[in-house]
Amino acid sequence: MSDSRLSSRAVVAVFVSAGLIALGARLRLDLGEIDHTLQTLFVVLVAQRLGSGFGALAVCIYLAAGGVGAPVFAGGRGGVDVLLSSTGGYLWGFVVAALLAGLAARTRSFGALLWWFAVAHAAILLAGALQMAIHANLSPTGAYRLAIEPYLLGAALKSLAAAWLARALSGGHG
Repeated sequence: MSDSRLSSRAVVAVFVSAGLIALGARLRLDLGEIDHTLQTLFVVLVAQRLGSGFGALAVCIYLAAGGVGAPVFAGGRGGVDVLLSSTGGYLWGFVVAALLAGLAARTRSFGALLWWFAVAHAAILLAGALQMAIHANLSPTGAYRLAIEPYLLGAALKSLAAAWLARALSGGHG
């Protein structure tokens, strides 16, 4: 699926993938006080399966649906105000994450998958921290403590789970 031809199969895969990301917004990972959803797990998985271009397209469709008010973001929210809010940077980071995770489209190595998924999750956290820092006039240390540090465990666990799932979906070879 990682080639760039736009076939009916690719169109269906992109829209189904956008739907999977929306589903991930509804699925919660209980790691204590911080709210973790499985959105980012689906972002990296669909990008790895579809490749960077189609993965990023699926994310853009998801963001557009949420931006026009579909309740596809975490907490059943939607609207452009969510994208422009202090936490909207995480959502914008999904595009960069899909581009990065898509670079693992042809790999079946658990280590390589884990690396790309961790880098993709880091991009999401950095984008979230940047937008939050701008909104709340935070120092870099404050942005790290508020927007990155609480999510590191969840990002690591989701990167591990995504690498395991991607390898299992590919038949575990590599």
